[in-house]
Amino acid sequence: MITTILPVIQFIIKVLNIISVLFRNTSH
Repeated sequence: MITTILPVIQFIIKVLNIISVLFRNTSH
C-alpha cells in the first residue's frame, strides 16, 4: 500500500505547487 501511496503524494505536492504558482500569478 505504501508503494502506491507515495506516487500519489508526490503528484498532490506537484499539483499544489502548480496551483500556488498560478494563484500567485493571478493575484498580482
